[in-house]
Amino acid sequence: MTLGILIIFDNPSATYIGGQEVTGHAAVDVVKEKKIYGIAVEFRGETQVHVGGEGRTRELYFLEKNLLQDTRQVLFRGSHFYPFSFVLPRSLPSSFEDASYGHVRYTVKVYVLGKWRKKLESTISRFTIVTPLDLNSIRVQEPLTLVKHGYTTRWLCWRSKTQILMGKLPCTRFVPGQEAEVMVGFKNPTAKCMPVICEFVKKVVFFTDSVRAESKTVRTVLERHVLGSAQKSYAAWNTRFRVPDLPPSCLEHCKYIDVAYFIEIIANTDMVLSAPIVVGTVPVRGSGAGPGPGPRAAPGAAAPASSAPGPGLGLGLGLGPGPAPGPGPAPAGSLAGFVLGPGVAAGAAPGAAPGAAAGAGPRAEVTSPAGGERSRPPLAAAAAAPPPAAAPAPAAAPAATPAPTPAVAPAAEDIRPSAPREPASSDAEEEEDAPPPYEECALGYLKIRDEDDSES
Repeated sequence: MTLGILIIFDNPSATYIGGQEVTGHAAVDVVKEKKIYGIAVEFRGETQVHVGGEGRTRELYFLEKNLLQDTRQVLFRGSHFYPFSFVLPRSLPSSFEDASYGHVRYTVKVYVLGKWRKKLESTISRFTIVTPLDLNSIRVQEPLTLVKHGYTTRWLCWRSKTQILMGKLPCTRFVPGQEAEVMVGFKNPTAKCMPVICEFVKKVVFFTDSVRAESKTVRTVLERHVLGSAQKSYAAWNTRFRVPDLPPSCLEHCKYIDVAYFIEIIANTDMVLSAPIVVGTVPVRGSGAGPGPGPRAAPGAAAPASSAPGPGLGLGLGLGPGPAPGPGPAPAGSLAGFVLGPGVAAGAAPGAAPGAAAGAGPRAEVTSPAGGERSRPPLAAAAAAPPPAAAPAPAAAPAATPAPTPAVAPAAEDIRPSAPREPASSDAEEEEDAPPPYEECALGYLKIRDEDDSES
């Protein structure tokens, strides 16, 4: 081979956006003198999709050919440089590569022409297009909370025990390099041990416009975390996924390829939560341009208990900020930021006071350490406590004359009628035996009862 061609871009990363100018030069190395008839450059941008046998589609965005040298000459031994430039169209999709079903590709090709315009030598080089996607212009639900219910059957169609899988993403918009935080909670009252997995998934759909319109969906797991398992218990975890260098979501300006990203939480084949996330190029204002969306909590830091229900759940579940990163179980006191019911943290140990931090056990019921009886939740105890006795009225001033004066009513009755008193203390034992009113609607109080387990 007497000729060698090398394409060198002025931009070392060879990355551009629509509307920019691609500049560089072609270096032609000659080992032995060679007579040529011209040097040409070709700029091409296209999408190709091939699904199945005849399902092939091609979309051309631009194709331009220029002559860098159009006269006949003799190239002497050594290196010869020929500059080139090309202004890109404004509306271009981001570069995308899939080895099996298609791509969005941009190339520069340089070739040396011989007699009769025959190509003597050629080389091709790719460059990358990144279409800006401003995350501030996209409206999404943040934070995003998802809940899934599962049931087990004992007799025919009678549903007995309820499994609850939930997940929360404080943020659903990211740029490459940031971290996606995921909070997961799972209640499994059955005796079957069920593992919980969290995955970062990319889904690509390829379309064709042939006679038989075909499509192909490719699901790729970018990262997987095995969080743990639950058996006759409630468990919660925090985990984080670092967003790698990925093409933006939706692949704007491309008709035949669509890209989407999801965080999927899997507890069973029938219990799957899929949370869509958006990957862009311009970060959300206020999220910071660092590697993560925000500062992390110190390992082991307890999340403050909150009696307010979590947004959109309606289960009495408050979801606070997560603690330390990592796919392992949440540290004591946080339980991945899940607060189970008003004034009672998840997994409080027997004998713990209301509002105590969550421990290792999955209990959600507060018991009395002395008598072993169930104590009232904070709200029920406050309602059952008798009100304080009214203060005695001040004694009336003695009359100026020795004539007897009528008795003066208590001052509280002169101002306003007194509030009705609570029932007698004889009903207190019945109130203690009754379950809390929100035991069936708040996730924290859907405890695993011994009698329920014995029946199963």
